[in-house]
Amino acid sequence: MYFALTLAAAIIATIIWVKNERRNELKLGSLCLIYWGASIMWAVDLVIAWGEEGAAAFETGASATMLGIVVVALGAAIWGVLLAASKRRIAAR
Repeated sequence: MYFALTLAAAIIATIIWVKNERRNELKLGSLCLIYWGASIMWAVDLVIAWGEEGAAAFETGASATMLGIVVVALGAAIWGVLLAASKRRIAAR
């Protein structure tokens, strides 16, 4: 479930990035890279686990869902820090 949540966040962030005219000001590219990087990491993990364990590699339990929520929230928090730092840098000029 963590892969599905992270992939959904990556797709949503990319759609917002494509449609938003202030994408550079809002650092939406960084948000997309955070989520796509996590999605690629989970995809590699799933492929390796699938090779070792078979069909049981895709987890759908409560702990996998919580992991996905935490990863998406942490990505948003990191993006918020980047956004705040860039706003601070602009205000200092």
